[in-house]
Amino acid sequence: MALVIGMESMSTIPHLLRNARWRTFRRGDIVLEDEFFSMVDPLSQMGTVALAERTAAKYRISRQEQERYAVESHRRAARAWQAGWFAEEVVPIEVPPTDEREAFTFTRDECYRPDASLDAMARLKPVLEGGTVTAATASGVTDGAGALVMMSRSKARTLGIRPLGSLLAYAQVGVEPEDMLEGPVEAIRRVLHKASMKLEDLDLIEVNEAFAGQVLANERSLGWDQSRLNIHGGAIALGHPTGFTGVRLLITLLHALRTHSGRYGLAAICGGGGLGVAVIVEREA
Repeated sequence: MALVIGMESMSTIPHLLRNARWRTFRRGDIVLEDEFFSMVDPLSQMGTVALAERTAAKYRISRQEQERYAVESHRRAARAWQAGWFAEEVVPIEVPPTDEREAFTFTRDECYRPDASLDAMARLKPVLEGGTVTAATASGVTDGAGALVMMSRSKARTLGIRPLGSLLAYAQVGVEPEDMLEGPVEAIRRVLHKASMKLEDLDLIEVNEAFAGQVLANERSLGWDQSRLNIHGGAIALGHPTGFTGVRLLITLLHALRTHSGRYGLAAICGGGGLGVAVIVEREA
């Protein structure tokens, strides 16, 4: 038996004041750096937005295509929350009072925007000069935590537990660091081969939306049916707390299969340095 936990508190990522330990600041500006947004992959020597721009250019994905995808992610997330589809996978959290506010119960995501529109997105400036990626077409910077319990079927029977699903196959691959956003493609190909399955055999697919251009590039390569993809919204709408997203994808996939009476599902994610991971599960509950 194993307890699998993922968490990330992106709201508390520190700001850096470089050289302050050894140097004094007697005149001039003091610059604080955002540790997350100034992050550079040490293998590709590229920031995440630069990687997204490279991928979008490689697959000739326009800003307008990215924005249409992002609006749909928000629309699907809003629909899922309104329909109560997240109720069984999200645990309410009691937030204690502070000097600024009273105690309250945190019950649902804050990141998604039911009123997201193409007009509003079109007014945003690209993150990089002359680029196509904006804040609207990148994943949300959020907090999150989740957990899964994995055990053998015999142990589940002993405990009288009916599993949500069973793990059929998994794969992890490495691609060139500058192609890291294409990692899910190779991982998906490998896991489908291991499971002797095709994309058409899958009822639902959950692929992390690091960037809209990344998911669209993955779609260009694999040709999946977008109506089966991230049907409860993805990381553009729900956020991408990096240490938590892998767990979130699998939890959401298992519950979505249950909600929509699907049998087989696939989850995949890319990782810094060129990592790609994918799993295939079968619903049981």
